Order: sequence, then C-alpha cells, then structure tokens
Amino acid sequence: MLAAVSQSVHADEVVERGRYLSVAADCVACHTSPRQGKPYAGGYAIASPLGEIWASNITPSKSHGIGLYSEDDFAKAVRAGVRKDGAHLYPAMPYTSYAKLTDEDIHALYTYFMKGVAPVDEEAHATELPFPFSIRQSMAVWNLLFLDKETFKPDAGRSAQWNRGAYLVEGLAHCSSCHSPRGLMMQEVGGKAFAGGSLGDWYAPNITSHPISGIGGWSDAELAQYLKTGRVAGKAQAGGGMAEAVSNSLSKLQDEDIAAIVAYLRTVPAVADPDATRAAFAWGDAAATPGEQPVRGTDAALASGGVLYSGLCASCHGSRGEGSKDGYYPSLVHNTTVGMTRPQNLIATIIGGIDRDVHGDHALMPHFSQGSFVQDLSDADIAAVATYVRTQFGPGDQVTEAQVALTRAGGEKPLLAKIARLWLPMLIVAVLALEGRGMKLLSLSGIGLLLLAVSGTVSAAESSTAGKPKPVDSIVQTPLSADWAARLWLQDRGVTPSARIVIGSGVNSDGYKGSGWSTAEHIDLGATIDTGKAFGFDGTLRVVFSDRFGNAINERSTGSYIQNQAFYGQGQNLRFNELSYERLLLDKRLSLKGGFYSMGNDFGGLPYTCNFNNNGQCGHPLGPIYSSGWLDNPTGQWGLRVKWNDPSGWYAQTGIYDVNPTRKQANSGFRVSTKGKTGLFLPVEVGYSHGKSGEDYGGTYKVGYYLDTSNADDIGDPAAPRASHRGGSYVQAAQRVWKPEGETVRGISVFGVATRADAKTGLMRYSWEAGLSWRGVIASREDDVLSLAWNRLDISDRLARHQQLTGKDVQSNEQFVELNYGVQVAPWLVLRPAVQYVARPGAYASRPDSWVFTLQAQATL
Repeated sequence: MLAAVSQSVHADEVVERGRYLSVAADCVACHTSPRQGKPYAGGYAIASPLGEIWASNITPSKSHGIGLYSEDDFAKAVRAGVRKDGAHLYPAMPYTSYAKLTDEDIHALYTYFMKGVAPVDEEAHATELPFPFSIRQSMAVWNLLFLDKETFKPDAGRSAQWNRGAYLVEGLAHCSSCHSPRGLMMQEVGGKAFAGGSLGDWYAPNITSHPISGIGGWSDAELAQYLKTGRVAGKAQAGGGMAEAVSNSLSKLQDEDIAAIVAYLRTVPAVADPDATRAAFAWGDAAATPGEQPVRGTDAALASGGVLYSGLCASCHGSRGEGSKDGYYPSLVHNTTVGMTRPQNLIATIIGGIDRDVHGDHALMPHFSQGSFVQDLSDADIAAVATYVRTQFGPGDQVTEAQVALTRAGGEKPLLAKIARLWLPMLIVAVLALEGRGMKLLSLSGIGLLLLAVSGTVSAAESSTAGKPKPVDSIVQTPLSADWAARLWLQDRGVTPSARIVIGSGVNSDGYKGSGWSTAEHIDLGATIDTGKAFGFDGTLRVVFSDRFGNAINERSTGSYIQNQAFYGQGQNLRFNELSYERLLLDKRLSLKGGFYSMGNDFGGLPYTCNFNNNGQCGHPLGPIYSSGWLDNPTGQWGLRVKWNDPSGWYAQTGIYDVNPTRKQANSGFRVSTKGKTGLFLPVEVGYSHGKSGEDYGGTYKVGYYLDTSNADDIGDPAAPRASHRGGSYVQAAQRVWKPEGETVRGISVFGVATRADAKTGLMRYSWEAGLSWRGVIASREDDVLSLAWNRLDISDRLARHQQLTGKDVQSNEQFVELNYGVQVAPWLVLRPAVQYVARPGAYASRPDSWVFTLQAQATL
C-alpha cells in the first residue's frame, strides 16, 4: 500500500513538473483560443508571414487531439516537428528550440498532457497555407538544412545557474524564435542570435549583451522585474507577443529560473545595431512646460500630431509625457518603445493597444484602429501622433503613412513569401525553357522577375490598393510587386515600374493547313516616370521594351486574318517599344504628348474589348490596320498628339505620326530612324464618356477619321497609278446596360465597332464588331468576366471583282466568334479559357471553318 501511495505521489509530481514545463514553454499561448477557448484545444491563428497557421488540439482527445500518441510519437512531434500520421509541422511550432529538451522533460510533458489535461473532442481549424507552402513534405528538406536535433548538453565550465538559463532560453522558452533575425528560408540567422527579429507588425528587440543595441544597459534586477511583470519604469513595458509571454509564462516561473535566464542573457555575444546611437531607453526629456501643444518645430504634421496627442494621449501619459505618478500609465520619456531605431512597435501599440494581465495587475491601453471605443485613427493620424511622440520624447524621426499602412497590414513580407508568389511565372519560364524558347524569356522577363524579387529586401513601407474604386469597363490587374519595398521606394521618387508576361496557347479542330497546337508569348518591361518628382518639371515620361515570340494558330493552321492569340504579330522580336512624354496644361484639360510610341495607344480603343483572347477584339479595329499605316503595339512610331478634355466628359484629339512599315520587320526592333518612311498618319477622334464612378451606368462613345499620306496601290487594279493617300473612319460604342441593385462593379455591358476604309485602296472595306461582357456572373467572383463577341471583316468589292476577273479564288468576308471566361486567379494573374469559331478563314469560302480552343495567361508583375 505504501508503495502504491509512493507511486501515486511520484506520478503527481511528474504531472506537476510537466505542467510547469508547459508553462515555461508557453504552450497555452498558441494552443488555446483567446476567445474563451478550452485549454489546449487549439483554434488560435498564428499570423505568420506565409499565412495563418492554426494551432492544433493537443488535449488527450482520441478523436481530435493527441490521445492516440505514444510517448515516442509525442517526442517526435515536439522535437522533430513530425505528427503521428507522418505529416510535418511548420516551425511556427518552435520544435527547433524544443529539440533541446531532455528525455526526462519530454516524459514529464507527455504525462501532463495525457493525465493532467482534460480531453476536448473538438476539431481545431485546419491550416491552409497558399501554394507552395501548403506542401508540408517540403519541411523535410527544411529540417535537413536547419534543424539541429542535438539535445541540450550542459557546459561543464559554466555554473549550474548559467546552464539552467541556457536550457530555458535556448530550449523551453524558445526566446530565439522571436528575437533572432530570419534568413531567406525563414531560418534563424547564424551569428546573429537574439539580435532582434520581425514578427510582422511587431519587432522583437535585440536582447544580446550589447550596452546600446541590446540589454547591456539594464541591471539584473530590472531584467528580472521585466520578465516577471512586463514593466520597468524608465525602461520598457511589454506589448504584443511579449505581453502574452509575460502573462502566460514568464510571470509564473520560479524566481530561480528567472535569475538563471538573466544570468545566461548576460553572456549572449553582443551584436550591434549600426543605426543605434544610444540605448532605446535613453532617449527623451519631458516637455519643458505643460500645455496643449508643447511642439518642438513648426512642421504642420507635427503640430497636428500635438493636437491628437493632447486630445487622446495626454490624459493618461501626461501633457509632458511623464506618465502617471503611480506608474500605471507609463512615461514616454526613457521608454524603449518610443526610442527604438524603428517606429514599428510604437505604431503597433497605437493600432493594437496593450492588454497585459499579470497576477491581477491588468495593464490596458485602448487601441485606435477600427472598432475602437475611443477613436478610429487613420494612417495619417497615427503617423502624425507617432511623429510627435518620437520627436518630443524619442530620436526625432518622422513616421510616414506608408509605415503605418505597412504595420497595419501585418508588416513587411519576407523575401521567401514574395518569391513564392512567383511560382506560376517561374513554372511558365521552366516550361518555355524546356520547349527551347526559354532563353528569350529568361533574358528579359526572367531577369526582371529576379530584380523584382530581390528588390523586396529593401526596407520600405507597403501600400495597399484596398478600398480604391474598381473600374466598371475593364479588369485592372494589381502588379504582383505592388507592395514590394523597392517598388514603393521608386514610386515615392516618381518611378512606377511595369512588367507583364502574356502567354496564349491553343489548338484548332481543322484548318486548311491542318490542325495543331501553337503558343505565342509576349513580354514587356518598362517604367512610367512622374517627371515632377523625378526631375523637377511637370509631365509623364514612359519607357517600354517588349519581346514577342512563338507561333500563331492562324498562320500555322486556320489561315484567318483574325489572330486567335492577340499578343502575336506587329513586331515578333525584342524591340524598343516606347519613349514618350506627356504634359497636362490648363487645369489638365489640354494634353500634349510626343515621342516614339504606337499611335494605337491613344486612338480607337475600347477597354471592354481587351476581355478577349483574339486580336479582332483585343487591340484596335482590324480594318484600319489592314487597310492603312495604322500601327498598334508593340511597334513604335514618331508622333505628336494634342488632346482636349472637357469636364463634361467630351474630348477631342488629333495627331501626326510617321508611317514606316519596315519597323514591323523582325530585324527592326530598335529601328528609330526615319529610313523606310512612306508618309504621315493623321488621325482625328472625338469621344464622350460618362458614369465612370460605378454608381451609375457608364458608357464610352467614339468617332474617328484617319488619313495616311502614303502612296497606295489600287486594290482592284494593281496596274493603275498609285493613289496619293488612303483613309477611313470608325465608330465605337460601349455601354453598361444592367447591374444588380446596389452593386458598383458587377453587371453587363455591350459594345459595338464599325470601320470603313477607302474604297480604292482598303483591303477591308468594312469591319464590324459586337459583343457583351458580364462581370461578376458569380456574386462571390466579381472580378471574373464572361465575354462573348462577334467580328466580321468584309473584303473590298474591288478586290473581289479583280479576283473573279483574273480567275483567282474570290474573297468575301471572314467571321469570328469567341466565348470566354476570364478568371482572376490572383490580383496580378488572369487565366482566360476560350472557345472560338472561325467562318471562312481568310475570307475564303474554300477554306474549312474551324473551332479553336485557347487559353491565355496574363501576369502583371
């Protein structure tokens, strides 16, 4: 009986030891939902840079927890990050630190969770990271590279206290998981342990022994007090993840263990922050005199920050930042959060507030974001008040709206997350390379992708397009790099880079040249430059280079005029596409534009028509292109355009451009000289647009005329004297006709186009287009578009009569129908499968009609 009692006492001791170890490991912080969740039942979302990782149920439930785990299964999960079913855990579960746990402690933890925790038969939320992070087996490679499986071994040359502290800091308390910087693969960077690390919106500071950058300026008593209570007057107050660690774990540790942690941290090799000129807690003096605006300086933003501080902050922190006498409301003078080299934690504190409860001592600061019971502050407001606080009591730097927006959005994404979003473009590059076409893509877009990816390492703020109104007449893709640091840095200086990859593939059912598969690729790289920001004079400068390669279905198989892949032709090679400058005058009513670019950029376009894969709709009317010197992207020409924009929605524009057919040739990608010029192109266009806000029914209407002064053959009599010019006209209209009540984006729009070419010289006397686009057929997919269009090209009667008289196959008209569904897979990526039908390809009745199935992928980078 005594033996049984002894065993029972021993078992209870093991359970209690396991409970204490679970507190030291802070298991409850992640494995218990903060919304009154049951202990260890999971349901807490860890906001990792790669997506939300949901903590699992680790109660002894046999249906939803770890009740069926053996002790070996448990040890493997805790120390190696592998579940009982063989699936790998993500290192948000700090098994890289727990790998150091001794067998004795693993046994105690297992005993506690099996005997001291109540089972909860509830399924925790499953983790669903985006591809490719969703492939858990990839962690096997990560573990092979970065997981140190060696358990803790005491250092015989150190004291028992130091060794205990090392075991806690390096193992159970997993301090390095937050306080160490991460490398490319999200591993802890060797040689910089405890030098500080980003936690998304918060930053875990340097806790090495460095006297300025780290904790070298703290006394042992201050460090112990901070770990036990989360606050030290004149030093710091815990917030964010550290507040949770203090509340759930550190405050409940024995004093001996806290002392051991301090002793070990004292010996961590110092790592300096080159930006730190004094300790973060050493900044600041109380404002000289109380008052509403004790503002140093005259900056307007600083003054507005002073007003906000006076109204929202001074009642607790004091008008001079001195805090309350009892220390409950901390002083902002000599405050680590205020004095850090980066304002991240100050911004996060204002946005998220502080809620720290240690042994009934509840520290609460309200948040000032959406849902605040005090006031919801905008990014500009937070930037102003944070600037005021750091100017009055800290290092004196300015906090920007972009920095606030970045923190509010969860912090800057690591490079791995940015590169991983390129998995589809990278796959496309690989496929094309295997096809033997990859060198061109790698030489232009591949380098561009690499530069964009690397640029994400530059420290800057993230911007967001959220909340901006969406256009009703087209899908605007948000660049993949829209929130990347280097892009934002360039945009702040007036330079907006652009990069795009379009791949159109398809197969036809029949054709006068047979059937087969064809793929065409288009790449462009460029930049739009606000010359006011960049160079000091108003205007917009645009530079673009492009490349096209691959094969076209209409050339290889069907023989149609209309190209099944819109991004083929008009310059099938690497080329200099555009160098243009535009200046707005007279309150932006007058636009002057000149340089080297395609005149089709400015004339004869409708946004709706680019919801199609073929160039009969996507691009510009084919009648003028086949019947004159009208040039479309990506072939440039020298020109000048003048446009008048009336506030009522009317506009009128005209221009003069050179006509040089040689520039479309494959070897003329960088030909900018006038050699080969045949004449001048003179377009005139008048148009009207209304309802662009999305609140009503928007429409666009255009009528245009063009004159090409180039000499041209008589289409019906090649022997006749050449005509001294050629010309034509066009009419275009697009109108939204239906939208669900209360909607601003979803709806149906119809469009139509008609062109007329010169009777004597025009190959296509008339061309016709009609169609509709239904945006948001599925209510939950408002950015997807279902589109249907018909196109007809009428060959000149003069040519048909000449063909008949000379015994040639007579051309009449070609008709083309496309039905497609554009899926916005991501803000930067659209996939558009389409079915097309070509009747009388090439306008020849002798050629078989053809069904064509195409898929277009367009990535805006």
